[in-house]
Amino acid sequence: YEGILRNKVDNVKSNFFELGGSSLMAMELIFSVNSLFNIELSTRSFFENSKISEVSKLVDKLIIDNIKPSSSQGIIKIKPRERYKLSDAQSRMWFLYELNRKSSLYNVLQVTKISGNLDVVALENSIAEVIKRHSILRANFGGANGEPFQKINDNAKIKLEKIYLSKVKSKKDFFIRKEINKVFQKPFSLEKDILFRAKLIILSGNKYLLCLCLHHIVCDGWSMFVMNEEIGKNYREIKKYGYGSEEGIDLQYSEYAEWTHGNQYSKKINEQEKFWLNEFKEKPQAISLPLERKNILEVSNLNVVRAKINNATFKNIRKACRVNDVTYFMFLLSCFYLFLGRMANIDDITIGTPIANKPYDDLKKLI
Repeated sequence: YEGILRNKVDNVKSNFFELGGSSLMAMELIFSVNSLFNIELSTRSFFENSKISEVSKLVDKLIIDNIKPSSSQGIIKIKPRERYKLSDAQSRMWFLYELNRKSSLYNVLQVTKISGNLDVVALENSIAEVIKRHSILRANFGGANGEPFQKINDNAKIKLEKIYLSKVKSKKDFFIRKEINKVFQKPFSLEKDILFRAKLIILSGNKYLLCLCLHHIVCDGWSMFVMNEEIGKNYREIKKYGYGSEEGIDLQYSEYAEWTHGNQYSKKINEQEKFWLNEFKEKPQAISLPLERKNILEVSNLNVVRAKINNATFKNIRKACRVNDVTYFMFLLSCFYLFLGRMANIDDITIGTPIANKPYDDLKKLI
């Protein structure tokens, strides 16, 4: 609990979610527990029993009952090769890229504010170390005989672009947004480009904006956490010792992607496919909403609408989450279900949400 929450936990009766745990953290904890004890603690069981004392009893019972994971064998490493197959998630991204190569919809942007005496060279070297460590960040993609593949470019390097705001005399906020958009809205060529861009906007004094943009085919939300931690660790080590961490990783994502085409993984996926096909044997009803535009994919200026919840409402939400043993995400998703149901005047709605697909411990520290 303390390792994942990054905080001291003094009471075994403390609820994971009351301590600040999120859905993503919960999945990380479940994977860790299952890997440590070689059991199969289900997501449902954890959400219904999220106190340390409750999880401890569940683990004891699973060990006594000898409830092993349905596929307890780990990922088998393969020999390096010139081309690797794509994972299911990458295949979806490749398919969407082929549909519209000029789209930047699947560019993943992160902008980080930095304050203090920043060593720009050390930062650039820190990012370079991450790219060196994770071969997926040096991958390019192509197709042969109707099948996509990925190929690792060992010579790929990234240059940290530096923009000085001091050279701008007016409309500085507009200039900053424009520079961020340049990073974010430019489409990647999956065949040719390094799928990672980095730009440092030097504001004034000791204030900076670090803009990192990657294509979704080489990273996800979980990966950004991993990348941020590694950049920070490398920076501290470079400043202290003059060089970054030489620690390698046992598994590369391209190797995992290739492994998912083997019998062990396919068997597990086939079981899950059978379950979901049965779950949706009656096709979900299409939702008819009063949309302004018929084809959402043609919209070029997508936007994020932000809203603040007042303190009184937030306290009520927090109370409801505690009473029902759900996360804020689950609660707000339920609100979204109700909203769609009322807008469309139907009571059976199916919504797809992305998940952190990290069922093996080897994948937790992988980009």
